[in-house]
Amino acid sequence: MLSVAILVIHFYLTCYLVFRDNGLSWPVTDRMLIVLSRMKIFNSISSAKIGSILLLLISLCGAKGRKDEKSDVRSLLTYSVIGLLLYSISSLLFILKVRPITITYLYISCTSVGYILILSSGTRLSRLLKYNLANDVFNKENETFPQEERKLENEYSINLPARYYYKGRIRNR
Repeated sequence: MLSVAILVIHFYLTCYLVFRDNGLSWPVTDRMLIVLSRMKIFNSISSAKIGSILLLLISLCGAKGRKDEKSDVRSLLTYSVIGLLLYSISSLLFILKVRPITITYLYISCTSVGYILILSSGTRLSRLLKYNLANDVFNKENETFPQEERKLENEYSINLPARYYYKGRIRNR
């Protein structure tokens, strides 16, 4: 969420004149954003975008969810590269000699689409890698694990016969 917040504040600060000219600025938010604009992360377009994308990448490391059997690493990497390209080269739109409102729409759209592509493909890629690299005792669809097979006896023990699946076969203990 912090990544998205940085990106939204960046959009507002970078395109402030267009927002103000279209009546989308308020004195209360302007005062808060003046304080935020003094932060080093908002000194340049690239520092805000890099900060936002770094926070996004950190959050992708903790992505959880089911394994998507239909995910293809090549297509996910392609979407990630396209997203990174859109996200990074969107700053070049400020060079265009068109109306500022057009540049604002294009810049916010291009950067947002790039961000969403990185987010969605990165989440799926993170999940795919996490499940492919998972090599733990809870294998076989991450559902089975070894059971205690010794007969343990003490005054509190209850020993019941059981059947369970482990390492490709059903065991009776």
